[in-house]
Amino acid sequence: MSVATKPTIQQLHQQLEKLVRKIQQYPPKSKQRQIALNQLVNSIHKSGKLYCKYKFNFPLEVYQEAVQETFLEVCCKIDRYDPSKAKVLTWVKNLLYWRFLDAIARYMELQQELSLDIPLNNTDTCLGDTLASPPIEIHKPYDKLVEYFDKDPEYLLQQKHVENRPEANFRVIALRRLAGESWKALSADFDVSVATLSSFYQRNCKQFAPKIKEYLEDC
Repeated sequence: MSVATKPTIQQLHQQLEKLVRKIQQYPPKSKQRQIALNQLVNSIHKSGKLYCKYKFNFPLEVYQEAVQETFLEVCCKIDRYDPSKAKVLTWVKNLLYWRFLDAIARYMELQQELSLDIPLNNTDTCLGDTLASPPIEIHKPYDKLVEYFDKDPEYLLQQKHVENRPEANFRVIALRRLAGESWKALSADFDVSVATLSSFYQRNCKQFAPKIKEYLEDC
């Protein structure tokens, strides 16, 4: 019996693009579209290419919740997908990034509420340490940095992109690097060499350093 081999990253990109085109041709809410959407979700899930690096820093349920919300968003917004802007996997990863941040925020808020419910004279210090979230000041610089790239206040970051690759722009690359993604993963998604991406990123970091510093100092 022959063993099925996993598709290469390029084959996977092609398969997903083909599936999305197929989905977009079916009428909304049709049975054919639902079947094709299930195929798309299963293909992405089984590929093992969908992940967030820091998912192990939180309970598994937090990440699973983000994944479920991501796939739901994919199904709802599939007609908005534009292959000229990003590959399917890149698009879905970007959605997951934001849904994971949302799930983390809800989790941290819950931990904060639980910590406030603990009596001040509670002698179970281990429990208190587990439930209490870190001081918000620790997260503030990172949060503000993510906020800067997310908002792109002057719409300058998105305009800086790898030559002939608008989807590989400075804003998206920076956000995904802040989320902990490796250059190898980004290279595979954008089909651009690690050296090119890294060089592009470093140049723009230097160029925008004054603006980033100014934004952080104002927080």
